[in-house]
Amino acid sequence: MVGIFLAVLTLATASLLWNARQADLVNSEEQVVRFASGAQAALNRSLLGIDVLLASMDNLLGLSGAQADSIDPKTSNRLMFGAGQQNLMVRYVALLDAQARVIASSDPSGAGLLVSLPTGFANAVLAQPVSTLMISAPVVSFASGKRVLYLARALKLGASTRVLVVAEVPVPLLTSILVQGANISGLEVTLERSAGQLLASVPDFAQRVDQQFTPALGTLQDTVGARRLPARITGVPALMVTRPTLYPEVLITASVPIEAALKNYHLQRQFIGGVALVFGLMILAAGGFAIQAQEQVLRLNASLEKRVQQRTTELTEEVTERKQAEAELLRFKNVLDNTLDMIFMFEPASLRFVYLNQGAVLSMGYSQEELLGMTAYQIKPLVPEPKFRQLIAPLLSREQSSLRFETVHRRKDGTDFTVNILLQLVTQSDGNDLFVAIVHDITERKRARDEILRLNASLEKQVLQRTELLTKEIAERCSLEIELIRVDEEQRQAIGRELHDGLGQYLTSLSLLSASLQQQLTNRAQPEANAAQRIRELIDEAAAMTRSVVHGLYPVALEYGGLTAALEQLAAQTRSLHKMDCVLDVGPEVPVHDPLVAINLYRIAQEAITNALKHSQAGLMRIGLARVGGKVRLTLSDDGIGIDPSRLGSANGLGMHSMHYRASLLGGDIQVQSNAQQGTTITVTYPDDRRVSRPGESK
Repeated sequence: MVGIFLAVLTLATASLLWNARQADLVNSEEQVVRFASGAQAALNRSLLGIDVLLASMDNLLGLSGAQADSIDPKTSNRLMFGAGQQNLMVRYVALLDAQARVIASSDPSGAGLLVSLPTGFANAVLAQPVSTLMISAPVVSFASGKRVLYLARALKLGASTRVLVVAEVPVPLLTSILVQGANISGLEVTLERSAGQLLASVPDFAQRVDQQFTPALGTLQDTVGARRLPARITGVPALMVTRPTLYPEVLITASVPIEAALKNYHLQRQFIGGVALVFGLMILAAGGFAIQAQEQVLRLNASLEKRVQQRTTELTEEVTERKQAEAELLRFKNVLDNTLDMIFMFEPASLRFVYLNQGAVLSMGYSQEELLGMTAYQIKPLVPEPKFRQLIAPLLSREQSSLRFETVHRRKDGTDFTVNILLQLVTQSDGNDLFVAIVHDITERKRARDEILRLNASLEKQVLQRTELLTKEIAERCSLEIELIRVDEEQRQAIGRELHDGLGQYLTSLSLLSASLQQQLTNRAQPEANAAQRIRELIDEAAAMTRSVVHGLYPVALEYGGLTAALEQLAAQTRSLHKMDCVLDVGPEVPVHDPLVAINLYRIAQEAITNALKHSQAGLMRIGLARVGGKVRLTLSDDGIGIDPSRLGSANGLGMHSMHYRASLLGGDIQVQSNAQQGTTITVTYPDDRRVSRPGESK
């Protein structure tokens, strides 16, 4: 019987020690879970504050509407200094270009600040498709010699340029936020990436700035309670709790070595062991007391089990409350209380303000209490209540997700200033809607924009004046060119007439005399008769050449018979003088009344035939003149070897240039089509009501 009692006592003692051990582990786990939840909330608030500070740089500096060369470093340094003073964790804020060069900063050195970002960190921030906060690996600051972290966001500068805004945060400040003054024996806290890279720790474990832990906690499944894993710093078995932050890939770990967690258990174990020994002795001395001892052990065990169950229930409730707190934190993430822009929140029904940030209070000149008693339209002198309700109607009906507009706000002292407003209707977690307005003072921007518009109007006026002057100069030049062509044609006509009336008559007389001489020598049977005949033939050829030159200088048929007669004469000369078949096809009702138009068309045809004779080896030339769709079309086609299409664009001879120029004087265009199998086709098209202007006439 005593042996049974001793066996039961042994089992009860072991159970009691096990439960005591488990109770200590549960209590330690509760401490670590509470600490990790508090550290998570504190760090999220701090990181969110820095994130909000960096995101506000866009509106603060007007980056979206600016260009790289339009940023004023002095003004930007001053604005960034004021913004940086609002967050005690940030040593400085700097604006960097894509090459990590400082554009402006909140540091007294301004753009001369030396910022040494980890290799590849700037490119990683700028490569994000959607801009979010990124945290760098720890590095040693040049200025302080201490380890720091860089928190950065990518922003747009103008329409397409990307820059990044960086905040330097000392690691000791982060660790102080992580620890929160907690007094837990053996506590180890780390801030690390999910891939295992250490960012900060308590106690400090910065043997290297690139410390890497294994295993990476990002690969483990997320749990609410603690895991039994080696401590991240000492590596001893520990109870570890991991908590994610609001920003991806960044984790908080809190761990307590199991030996430290069981410190009270070791004392209890000695005590319980002593009690068990006493009980054993008592059992040996008097077995009657064994039953009472067993009952007492069972009662203690039941009480301990009850405590464990109660504490488990409390932990479940705390986890639920933590999730609700995280949801509440996310709901207010967009409330930028630290930004220098004005933020107003008001109810959709009454339009009364329910929240205003410090920037709104300072800009409007009212106290917080005064503004909370006012409505959104009361600070807009140009927008009465009916008009304001009409303005926000698309948001209430969900036709639009946001509104951006410019208006005027009136301060308490009666002064007005121009603002740009981004208005959104946000649904809260409780289902109620709330208007959120982010307001930016654009008085200086509007003044600059008005000045740009004024200068632009002045420039437009100067451009119009210069355009009118150039148009007049071009018209005068064109008129002069037409006059030169007219004078050239008159000179050609005069020379042709001189040749026809002078040299032509002499050659005709010489031909008659040589014919008479030949006849006389023939009648006398003189041997010189053949020479006389040869002289007459040469004189006739000279006369024919003279007539050809005369027709080339000025076609007489053009003056008396019009363009059609001149083209017929040109075709006949081509056939007789150059032994190339030439066909003329003139359509009905093709009047060309203007002599200058006619002579220019004739010269184009004459030049095209000359080019064909020189270069194309053609046997047939077709000349076509017709009216097509309200225009007159002159077509010249040969069946020669053509021109290589790849060389058409480089055909810049004098003849081709002359044809293009004459076509432009008619207000028409000229097209050249050619290949090695089908010859060359030149087409000139111009309006049939076009009349070439003469000097003193308007076109």
